[in-house]
Formats: sequence, structure tokens, C-alpha cells
Amino acid sequence: MKRICFFLHSIKSAGGAERRIINIVNYLSEGDTQFKVYLLTWDSKQEDSFYKISKKVKWLKLPYKKGLFNKFMRVLFLYSILKKNNITNFIGFVMSGYKTIFLSCYFAKVKIIVAERNSPSMYKINFNILSRFLIFLNLFFANKIVLQLEEYAKDYPFFLKKKIKIIENFINIKNKKKLLNKNESDYFKILIISRLENKQKNINNFLYSIKKINEDYLNKIKISIIGDGVDFKIINNTIKELKLNNCVDIIKPISFDISSYYLNA
Repeated sequence: MKRICFFLHSIKSAGGAERRIINIVNYLSEGDTQFKVYLLTWDSKQEDSFYKISKKVKWLKLPYKKGLFNKFMRVLFLYSILKKNNITNFIGFVMSGYKTIFLSCYFAKVKIIVAERNSPSMYKINFNILSRFLIFLNLFFANKIVLQLEEYAKDYPFFLKKKIKIIENFINIKNKKKLLNKNESDYFKILIISRLENKQKNINNFLYSIKKINEDYLNKIKISIIGDGVDFKIINNTIKELKLNNCVDIIKPISFDISSYYLNA
């Protein structure tokens, strides 16, 4: 039986990366499987996951603390977890900046797969040249780097190219029957599922683009935005300011099953 550990900094929110990683760990742990699955996060002991985690998945919580001493202790703790549980593969979502994880896996001789969940342009937005180089140096020690889109690969340095594998997002839909009724079928329906945060997700830019559409066509468009986040009020005010209330709805996530929204779009 292969023992694999997945990582995401936190799974308490209703985000896209959180949903993907829970879908994968649940799938690999259920039924007649060859995997023993662990999930490591920086969440505190009292935190719970928004998405339901299978009881067969062992959730390891390690609250994140800053400081050089805490980094040293984190390396030791992670190393001991990897060795104690005989973990052979470590699959990290958005972990390129965590040197402690790479060091722990290196010392424990565990294979690393890095799932890059962001566009590489975020490195230019958030980090200077030196910081970007150090992040790419971390990625050099990964066995594989998973990207979501083919065009992302061109923004990575040459020494990482051979490690890159493209795996696009999947949509988990239980019932594939279309749900559109007669009234809805007259509309062009757009679905956005996203954290409501403009710096990375650019929801406001999308709304300004929508406003440029000719009014005759705009009346035939229905847009559902499912999400929550720090810019909820800003985005909501932009909808009112641009007078898009008739075609744009913001829906706060209340369930981990959003298949019906995909089917309606």
C-alpha cells in the first residue's frame, strides 16, 4: 500500500484549491484502494474543514508559527511524520514558498509533487527577482510540477521545464442531466466560482468588461458569482455602480456540492 501525504496551508475556507484537494484525498481513500492517505495543513487543532473529509483520511494539523526557531521545529516535526508513517509521496498544493516542506521531504527521501494552483504571473505581482529565484530553486527539488494550463509553462525557467506536467481542472458532476428550464434557456449563462479578492481573481475587471457589451446583448446574459472574501463589499458596490444588478448575482457558498450551478451554466 502506497502512503501519500497531501498538503494545503488551510482547508477551513470554501475555496477552489480546498475543494480540489478534498475531492482527491476522498477519492483515493475510498473503496478498494492501494493508498493510505494523509492530509497536512497549517490549521489549528480546533479548525474544521468546509468540505467534508472522508473518515479514512488522516488529517494532520500543524499550526503555523513564524520565526527561525519555529521553522527548525517544523522541519523536525514534518520529518518525523514522514518517517513514522512511511510516507513515500508528498503532494503539495501551493507550497512552492515553503522551504521547510522541501527540506523535510529531502531528508526523509520522499518524492515531491508540487501542484501549482496559481498563474505564474502571481510570482511577478507578489515577489521581487530574488524571492522568485529562491522559489524556483525550491521547485528544482520537486520530482514533478503540475500546472493547470499549457500556456503557464512558458513562464517557468528552463531548468524546470522537464519536470512540468499539465493536468487541467476537472468538474465533478454527479447528475449530468441539464437543469435549464424554458425561461432560463433564453439566456447566455456565465458561472464564476472564486474567492472574492480582486488582486488575484480580477472580478472587478470582469465586471467592467461585461459593462462594455451592447445593451441588447447584455439583457440576454445571466451571471452567477459563487464565493466570498475580503472584497465582497467592493465587488457588490461595483455591480450597483455599473447597474448590473439585473444580470449579476453574488451567491455566498453554503454547500460543498455545487453541481447544479455547473449544469445550469
